[in-house]
Amino acid sequence: MIRQLERRELLAYSEFGFCQKYKVMNNLRLFFNHDVIRQSCPFFYWLYSNNIERFVRFCFVLTCFFCGAYHLKSQVNTDMVMEMGKGALYYDDYVLSIGYFNQVIDAKPYLSEPYYYRGLAKFYLEDFEGTIEDCSQSIERNPFIMPVYQLRALCYIKRQDFAKAAVDYDYILQNDPVTGERDVSLWYNRVLCRIELKDTERAWLELDTILMKWPRYAKAFDLKAQVCLEKKDTLEAVNWLKRSVDVQPQNSEAWAFMASTYYNAEQYQFADSCLTQAITYSPKNVGYYLNRAVARYQLGKLGAVLSDYDEVLNLDPDNFLAHYNRGLLRAQVGDNNRAIVDFNFVLNLEPDNMLARLNRAQLRQKTGDFRGAVADYTVIIKSYPDFLYGYYQRSVCYRRLGMNKAAASDENKIYINQLDRFVSASSRRRRTKAVRKRSNHELESYQQLVVADETDSLTHSLYTRMSRGLVQNNVVEKESQPMLGLIFVQTKGRLNTEEPIPTYFLTEIEQINQKKITPFRIEMSTAVKRTVGDFGGRESLEELRKSLVQMQTFESWLLSAICDLYLAHYTNGLDAVNKALVLNSHSVMAMLVYSELWVKYATVHPTQNERDSWALLLKQLNAFLQKNGSSENQVWPIIYNRACVETHLGMNKEAQNDYNRVLSCQPRFAEAWYNRGLLHLQMNEKKQGLSDLRKAGELGLYAAYSILKQESAQ
Repeated sequence: MIRQLERRELLAYSEFGFCQKYKVMNNLRLFFNHDVIRQSCPFFYWLYSNNIERFVRFCFVLTCFFCGAYHLKSQVNTDMVMEMGKGALYYDDYVLSIGYFNQVIDAKPYLSEPYYYRGLAKFYLEDFEGTIEDCSQSIERNPFIMPVYQLRALCYIKRQDFAKAAVDYDYILQNDPVTGERDVSLWYNRVLCRIELKDTERAWLELDTILMKWPRYAKAFDLKAQVCLEKKDTLEAVNWLKRSVDVQPQNSEAWAFMASTYYNAEQYQFADSCLTQAITYSPKNVGYYLNRAVARYQLGKLGAVLSDYDEVLNLDPDNFLAHYNRGLLRAQVGDNNRAIVDFNFVLNLEPDNMLARLNRAQLRQKTGDFRGAVADYTVIIKSYPDFLYGYYQRSVCYRRLGMNKAAASDENKIYINQLDRFVSASSRRRRTKAVRKRSNHELESYQQLVVADETDSLTHSLYTRMSRGLVQNNVVEKESQPMLGLIFVQTKGRLNTEEPIPTYFLTEIEQINQKKITPFRIEMSTAVKRTVGDFGGRESLEELRKSLVQMQTFESWLLSAICDLYLAHYTNGLDAVNKALVLNSHSVMAMLVYSELWVKYATVHPTQNERDSWALLLKQLNAFLQKNGSSENQVWPIIYNRACVETHLGMNKEAQNDYNRVLSCQPRFAEAWYNRGLLHLQMNEKKQGLSDLRKAGELGLYAAYSILKQESAQ
């Protein structure tokens, strides 16, 4: 169908050319009737006089040559940017690589490759929905690149959409049999999808095919075992796992899988042995020690359990689970002071962990630190006002401290709620069951060992780089991006900052920069960072301001107001910018400076409440836009700032409308996408919010990926 369509288009083009040929020739004949042309261009005239058709062809070829040369230059530049993007991707600078691929896509949107690589960068940033969109765009442009289908299938798996993932794997194996014969991972992943879809029959048949092609592929035996577990056949699952370790004895994952099977069957001794084998082949795997400690705890081997937790902390000194569980075990064997040390570590890491705080409170009570115990019980009671056991224990501590009145108050609450039955029920020990760190916050679980939630592995990781690597793991508050403002930039280059400052173009700014009134350039940005040291210190800026004030022009008043922002002279700055607005009431730059000066002034000189100050600023912005808002391409920075003010005042609908207006004329303004995304989330419009945040991240605002991950985990 595509080829037929192309033929029709080409045919229509050739017919049009045939009809127009004689008109062109006649015009050329009229052109060359002039003697001047004949004399000045003898070669062209010779071509014309001998064969006009030959002349037309020559002109066409010449035009194609120059166009081709220009296109080739463009191609080289695009290829260079593409390679730069791949290099950034190789060095884990995913945000930067997305920026490069964006450039290629903007220049040549018909290429499939940049969409694929941009999707790959988003995949590492855990923006799986964005990766799927880019892969689909790549497939639409070139449906014959199989790695794109693989990447999309992986994202479908991450989204728990196993049916679509299986479809992509089916397509690859049907249309690229050579790769299918070579790459066992395609078969393996497809079987995983079948198992998740409860299609155990097809999964079993495909595993048979894998073992026929790759008879020593140990992971296939592991999947056979998993299928058996789906069918509740534990004995057969263990047999397949034994075959797996026979084929590949150093396969620590198989040993660990077998251990979990034995543990679920309450065969703790076998689980201990299997995990010991797993540790033999992977001695630095912290998880194996943690799991073996839980198995050994069920066997009552408390000394061996403590030894495993000590080994975990040797490998990972900041491991939450090891400190928490070791604290429980130390308390159980009477080593109360060292148990308190472990719980101190946990609470320094997580002050809101009430289970750890309850355990520490009891230990402090046992060691005679009644004031410390009271402090811990008080924190718990503030979070759980109906936790009567806490009132009971605190009353005991109050009695020991001689604070009888406080103790009586707690005891009254106990008597009202019949605490006796609660205490008898909650004081029983629970040894056979573990709780999850995040998902179980019941205070009655305070004496249970803790196991990890899936999302906990990266929770306490520290990241020193801001924009490289897995930026989605950075801790980011859901705060809107600030208003646009004006900054001074050194003419020899931008200010030295940890991260590049995103700046935005405005015609008015360029016009003033071209006049070179100051030794600095002016740029517009949301990342306003004022440091007088970058411009020669306060004295240098004071001298510059004095010289500007003496000029008494619109530009000089505006620039002096910016100097006042750097010098924190907000009253003088407001006076200067008002004079600038008198001289030019249409200036977007002046209104930007006024907005920032007003906010700073209201913060330093609070003559009224904060909301009233923001409301007055909103009034001024409304008046400016009413007077100058005919062309949104010129006043969009003011519309954006107004949206920020409206967001601050809780005017969500109005802010949303303004963000829409800004993005209609500035679709690459990342901050507007980000703020609108947060606004959607606040209004419980999660789908639209995540979509906006993806766009913000794609445009370089990497904090969006952190919010995306936070929201996806909920």
